[in-house]
Amino acid sequence: MVQGGHRRVTPPDSRGFRASDPGSAWPRWPVGRPRYDPGLTGLPAAPRPLRSPMPTIHVRYFASLREALGPQEQLEVADGTTVGALRALLRTRSAEHAERLAEGRPVRAALAQAVCGDEAVLTDGAEVAFFPPVTGG
Repeated sequence: MVQGGHRRVTPPDSRGFRASDPGSAWPRWPVGRPRYDPGLTGLPAAPRPLRSPMPTIHVRYFASLREALGPQEQLEVADGTTVGALRALLRTRSAEHAERLAEGRPVRAALAQAVCGDEAVLTDGAEVAFFPPVTGG
């Protein structure tokens, strides 16, 4: 309530609380504390986003592999998985994957945009690309 340009403030009660507006049904606030203070709300902290215990890998295909298998896919693998183990895992996804990524087929791999061998270890969020060998001309 405003009287003469000044807000009328009610005195605190015996517990140190002051009504937010005399006569209103709003809750009472402790004297001297701000209306919004996340540390004083008594509410638990916001939950942290759940993180998968298994690393998520982004797989991309190029050239003829892209035409047969699609541009990309995302999957979760166990910790310590290598590029060779990933290729073996991908062969189990479909008959087309098995044919295009077969053991004897000349398919190159790149981890984080650098050509690598089958022994390279994958980390969470890694991007692995598979592509057929190409020649320049």
